[in-house]
Amino acid sequence: MKAYTTPLRRSLHMLAWAGGLIALFLCLNAVAPAEPLNRAEEAAAAMDAPKASSTQINSDAWNILEKDASDKKTETLIMVVSALGDLGAEPKAQNMLMEAVGSSDIDVRMAAIASMGQTRNQMFVPTLRKLLDDEKPQIAFAAASTLWTMGDHSGKDVLFAVVDGERKGDAGMLGGAMHQASRDMHSPTEIAKMTAPFFLGPFGIGFAAYNYMHRPGGDSPRVIATELIAQDKSDDVRKVLVDALTDKDAEVRQTAARMLGDFHDDNIAQSLVPLFVDSKPAVRITAAATAIRLTSTRTSPPVAPKHKSKRTKP
Repeated sequence: MKAYTTPLRRSLHMLAWAGGLIALFLCLNAVAPAEPLNRAEEAAAAMDAPKASSTQINSDAWNILEKDASDKKTETLIMVVSALGDLGAEPKAQNMLMEAVGSSDIDVRMAAIASMGQTRNQMFVPTLRKLLDDEKPQIAFAAASTLWTMGDHSGKDVLFAVVDGERKGDAGMLGGAMHQASRDMHSPTEIAKMTAPFFLGPFGIGFAAYNYMHRPGGDSPRVIATELIAQDKSDDVRKVLVDALTDKDAEVRQTAARMLGDFHDDNIAQSLVPLFVDSKPAVRITAAATAIRLTSTRTSPPVAPKHKSKRTKP
């Protein structure tokens, strides 16, 4: 150890060492990464962050739907098509449904048909009528069922064939030529069983491909309760649904997101933005579709040309 000739020199040397250590500590502290914010701080920061405009939210939501529409998974594609059923007045949604109905995946096609019916948009009637002669009997039955719910009875012969079960339909009774599907349909009751899930939903909501978006075993009581209270458009219910967007149950988040679309308040769209990055595709897609409904500038559906409906007389 170095010997110090005087106490003063030793004191000065010690002070120099201490100063160096303090300077090193300050430098390290300056470049050290900040500690992550806790959830409360993150929530506060989010509230202080500038809100996105309705136009930006609408654009981001469409980007989500278009991105997921390019997915290769059947389940994801059906979720997108199902969400489009709530956007029947949107030209972009109409084009996406027309593309989906021509998919090589029969499940995606049936989901698209069901969503067309969900839109109640008459522009889809000519396309659905063409599908009555599709080579896949399931597609023909789905088209006939959808047309019927839209007030068009063009596919009554296909439905009659299903009612007859294993028997062939009677062309004379129908009062006209039968579609190819009703002639070639084998085991129509089995076809009806395969197709039915695409038209069933809780309390008649009619989500296309509903069974793809819910786990087997029935709906949870919380999901059913969410759908029921949403029928009341009060401020209290609105607050409950907005709070449910952060629920740990993905199905509750998804249901609340869809139900909020019926409140027709674009301020709700801000609450849906965090769900755009949800880890569950069904939640993410549903939130995006609802945001589009709330922020769209279109106030009424486009006027579609009238088509003559072949209705059965009472």
